[in-house]
Amino acid sequence: MKKGRAILISIVCFIGGVLLSYIASQYVYFKMKTEISVFDMSISVLGLAIGLYIAVTLERQKNRGQNFYSYVESKFDLLWQDFIKLSDVLDYSPNMELTEISKSLKGIYKKLTPLKTIFVASDYDEKCIIAIEEKISDFDEYITGLESNNNVINIDTFRDKITSKCNEINECFASSYKSLNHIS
Repeated sequence: MKKGRAILISIVCFIGGVLLSYIASQYVYFKMKTEISVFDMSISVLGLAIGLYIAVTLERQKNRGQNFYSYVESKFDLLWQDFIKLSDVLDYSPNMELTEISKSLKGIYKKLTPLKTIFVASDYDEKCIIAIEEKISDFDEYITGLESNNNVINIDTFRDKITSKCNEINECFASSYKSLNHIS
């Protein structure tokens, strides 16, 4: 109800402004022209129509970008939080079961795939998501390729390389977050 009232007030103010502007533009040394120029009026109406079309189009694009950003941002934050949890576990554990790492990475992949699909379906550039996916895939290959004893990986032996790869992925998340902010 309030929205309709605001629209009505806006329309009345707009029409009042148009009439006031038209009357003010017709004064020539305080003499008012009583005839109406059809050509001038049609150009004014055409200009008004083009201006409204541009304003409505820009507003739709802005709303589309904001809706996309607000939806994707929450999904992206959850994905990044999951990776940070895995990274923290790898940083503070001397050894870890390979199945636990694989389970965490599968959870990340499950959240990454729909996010990529949303980008593609919304006609946004999904390069940032693909970069994250590639980095995580490389990390997965590296972790599964490490020597294990009864499916337990001694992380202390490979800590520097694991930390380096986790930092690369976090940097990729940060740059992707930056490009995601440019969408809104």
